[in-house]
Amino acid sequence: MLLRVCSLALFVCGVGLLEHALLAGALRAAPLVASIIGAGFVAGVVLIAAGLVRRASAPAAADSSTAAASRRAHFPGTPIEDWRWLVQLIDLTDLTELQQFVVERLTGVLHAGHGAILLADATGSAYEVTYSTLGRDVLGDRPALPADAPLVKRAAKRREPIVRAALTGGRGDAAVLDGLESLHAELVFPLVLRGRLLGLVSAGPCVEAEGYSDAAVRRAMREAHVIAAVIDNARIYNQAMHEKLRSDVLLEQLTLGVVATDHSGTIVACNRAAREILKLDKSPEGRPAATLGPALAAFLSPGGTGTEPTTPQELIFDVPGRGEVPVRLHAAAVGGALEVPGRMLLIEDLSERRALESDLRGAKQLASVSTLAAEMAHEIRNPLVSIKTFSQLLPERLDDQAFQLKFADIAQREVDAIGRIIDRLLNYAEPGKLRRAPMKIDQLARQVLDLLAPELDERRVSVETDFEPNAPEVIVDADKVKQVLRNVVANSIQAMPAGGRLEIAAAATGWRPGSGPTAYRVTISDSGCGIPKNRLPKVFEPFFTTRERGFGLGLSRAKHVMQEHGGSIEIDSAPGRGTTVTLTFALAQRVGESKHSTL
Repeated sequence: MLLRVCSLALFVCGVGLLEHALLAGALRAAPLVASIIGAGFVAGVVLIAAGLVRRASAPAAADSSTAAASRRAHFPGTPIEDWRWLVQLIDLTDLTELQQFVVERLTGVLHAGHGAILLADATGSAYEVTYSTLGRDVLGDRPALPADAPLVKRAAKRREPIVRAALTGGRGDAAVLDGLESLHAELVFPLVLRGRLLGLVSAGPCVEAEGYSDAAVRRAMREAHVIAAVIDNARIYNQAMHEKLRSDVLLEQLTLGVVATDHSGTIVACNRAAREILKLDKSPEGRPAATLGPALAAFLSPGGTGTEPTTPQELIFDVPGRGEVPVRLHAAAVGGALEVPGRMLLIEDLSERRALESDLRGAKQLASVSTLAAEMAHEIRNPLVSIKTFSQLLPERLDDQAFQLKFADIAQREVDAIGRIIDRLLNYAEPGKLRRAPMKIDQLARQVLDLLAPELDERRVSVETDFEPNAPEVIVDADKVKQVLRNVVANSIQAMPAGGRLEIAAAATGWRPGSGPTAYRVTISDSGCGIPKNRLPKVFEPFFTTRERGFGLGLSRAKHVMQEHGGSIEIDSAPGRGTTVTLTFALAQRVGESKHSTL
């Protein structure tokens, strides 16, 4: 008997230390605790083995006792049974099965007729009967004890069994008896873990005539300590699994692509949207981030672009089966309490947005067709009126050579004017595809200044440039961007008929720590006459111009080209202080098909 008690005590001690170490992280922080735990287990196993040898060599007469055999069958107490019970207890994670197992175990140890278990609710304001061997017709529909009930308060304070027979009518005993009566219980065990009352286990009347034995009560109380730890772990496990299931469902329903890696750079999550955007046949979970190609791996690698969330960056992917796919990426560190946190990457597919923007631009163009037609008719009619007038006078002045020369000159100039109007209109309406290639915008600006050098000299306009050295390349259609720069600079020259100053600056902007700039900005400023405030909203409308001989298509076309490139054009102007035009180009990387790995 002594050998069995010692073996169980050492074993339970080892289990208790193991549970505490697992919860508090002691195995990692204190090798000494691990040694003590190991010693407890070894000693327990040795004593269990010794008990088995001793039991095997015991006289057969001891096993012939019918009463003893019956008691062992009802009172789980052999070392092997203790081991089997503990393994089964720890293995259970389903709370319903665990509670049933616990109640049956303790009622068996105590020889109780029935039992129940009460656990604290989510708010901690009450302890509900979550499993009972009694039916609802006895206990009612989900009975509970308030957290301030005398029975609960005594169990939490004393942390020892409460036995009905031991209540002698002392202070508060009557209220405690009422609590026992509501549970039809003769005995209640507190389930306490780290000073916190997790719940109660109640037991009904003992089926043996002598009632509860002190040994059975002490044994049940020892097991209650282990049970409290197992139930707490099971509740945490179930809560974690529930949260994981909910997060997995939400993750899969997101229209935003999500890819996450752990501290080693291994992909731990990749939702449906991310797989569809990147055209992945199967999930890359469990594989290195480099599987997704160097561009994405740079965002997902350990350390990545720092621990702070990055500014969203736009890229263009050449995805097999989809072609060019514009995306916006946003990366951030997760698990910041770790020395080396993992990373999460959000991927937004911009294809539909770009298509909608294109449709909107098309709708706006269609809406201005009537305006274009009216303005075009007006611009063409003026030269035609001049030609018609001189044509009507020509028969009367056939002998006037000077008139004929003048008529020929006017007709030629007016026809050329009509041709220029048509050319500009065709250029404005040209829907051709962009021929993108990496270019340095400052080089295009220098080429435009060279082309317009004669006009700059003629108008006595001085030029100052401030181009950032080692400027990044921007993926653009060089011809169209050069035309934008030429239109803007030409407007500035026209705004300074008596001479002035033209300043052109260009530099990268929108810097992110560790990732470089997000945009490239060009500013063109002049000291010209400026634009009145009431006219500024109309400067991008087709055929709107402030010049006598202008056509009003240059800025409208410039805005169209900048929108095609995903950029913008802005104008700041006022009479007397000149005009500043700002062109902003997005620094979108292009990730080629060769940079993708087959998954």
